[in-house]
Amino acid sequence: MKKEVIRPSHSEYVKFVESEFSFLETLYGFNKVWNKTNRFQVRYSLNSISVSIWGWGYGESGHASISFKDEELPYFEYVTSFDRKLTEPTGKQQLDDLKEHAHRIRNECQTVLQGDLSVLDELRPFPKAEEFWAKRDYKTIVESLEKNKKPLSIKWQNRYEYAIKNA
Repeated sequence: MKKEVIRPSHSEYVKFVESEFSFLETLYGFNKVWNKTNRFQVRYSLNSISVSIWGWGYGESGHASISFKDEELPYFEYVTSFDRKLTEPTGKQQLDDLKEHAHRIRNECQTVLQGDLSVLDELRPFPKAEEFWAKRDYKTIVESLEKNKKPLSIKWQNRYEYAIKNA
């Protein structure tokens, strides 16, 4: 039997998001723009960095992403695992998810929010690396990583070896 989902109202969702993510505006100067076609999606932007927040599954979950220009950054790999809860539950799964995202972004992503992506170098060895991996563009991956003198995460070390064999 599927667990009953306790859904926030739209006004509750908006109030919660604006409260939990207000630090983006007050501490960093991000501008907030609510999506005109999806009332459960908002984007905070400053220069080339943006944070997107959205509700999913009619109240079942909440998500966030951090992007540089049009590239989604490996935010989930950088912060504390979401398997570990860091905040007190609200009783509504979507709001609980968003509270966890806000906590991690506020406390673990300060340098990224300020535009310094160097903390992601091991996880993002070159711009749009994940996109090239998804496209299976092994030649570009090998060429880019041969130029890269920075350490790689274990995941990217394995991908590099695989790309060499398949380029």
